[in-house]
Amino acid sequence: MTFGGSSDTDSVSLTLQAATTLKVQPMVNRITRLERFKPIAAPPDVYYVVQSSGTVGRRDHAVISPLYETRSQADAELARLRAEKTKGVLSVWMRTTQDEPPQWLSDVIMADGTVVHAPK
Repeated sequence: MTFGGSSDTDSVSLTLQAATTLKVQPMVNRITRLERFKPIAAPPDVYYVVQSSGTVGRRDHAVISPLYETRSQADAELARLRAEKTKGVLSVWMRTTQDEPPQWLSDVIMADGTVVHAPK
């Protein structure tokens, strides 16, 4: 089989010549050093599950879950708690801080599973 008037052997030899003329770059170490004790910043927004009595006119709310970085984490916790038949009305609430860097009085579970501990 030929392509544009050249044979397969000609194209193979051209490919080999091109491969041998390429300069091989030395291996560059692209791995940075692990920063062992680099503190992870807490997110400015957190989500959590709140339990209320459901009685109209009463403000008796209790936080019954950890703080989460994402809404989907809190929704999963809400579904788990509902499956356990927890009494009262359960809902997901969100809280935002204006502090820079953000700090919370409770630990925050990040989306990747790491935990940002509350300052002591």
